[in-house]
Amino acid sequence: QDNPELLKAKELGIKTLSYPQAFGESLGTKKIIAIAGTAGKSTTTALVSLILTKAKFDPTIIIGTKLNNFNGKNFRFGKSDWIIMEADEYKAAFLNYSPTCAIITNIDFDHSDFYKNLADVKYTFLKFVNQIKTTGILILNEDDKNLFSLKNKIESIAKNKNLKVFWYSLDKIEKPTKTPLFDNLKKSLNLTGKHNMQNALLAYGLAKQLKVKDNSIFKALSDYKGIWRRMEYK
Repeated sequence: QDNPELLKAKELGIKTLSYPQAFGESLGTKKIIAIAGTAGKSTTTALVSLILTKAKFDPTIIIGTKLNNFNGKNFRFGKSDWIIMEADEYKAAFLNYSPTCAIITNIDFDHSDFYKNLADVKYTFLKFVNQIKTTGILILNEDDKNLFSLKNKIESIAKNKNLKVFWYSLDKIEKPTKTPLFDNLKKSLNLTGKHNMQNALLAYGLAKQLKVKDNSIFKALSDYKGIWRRMEYK
């Protein structure tokens, strides 16, 4: 707050906005796909971006890391009304957006310089759910205990806003017998770790709700080349 340019702007009566505030104002009537969660946001955003780009949605993509599939850039300009973005919970930045579709990967206590406790984080994520546009789509990780503990409250919001809510569980498609969906995800995804399988499952779930065909989804996942600082091969 003591930045000299910010202080001068306030002295001159010039409107000042944070990045999330300015970005939120610039979105207008675009169809926003926002991916939120304490962890897994970047990977899940990247997977959704690749799937929908290959499915000819021609989205604009804004992500907090560099995508190898997009020549090491963190931005892609698309000509359609679709925007895919990583929605950060730090300082409640994601409350500046009103998405058409949203994914929440998980909830944990993080950013202790801003949030008081886990309950405070959960409350803010519920506010984010309430930001989703009426008749929108919400994809959730059923295996995350903190997120699933909000199920009743999320369903109450969904009922008021006529949201379509879908819970996806990696555990349920893996145990006791692996399903074809689990096998296809594992076969397609060139990433290590159960958490990345969960990220891919959520990306799959959203793509299915947007009427993308299975073979197109799995082909995109198999073409995924990773992102900067996430499971990089050195």
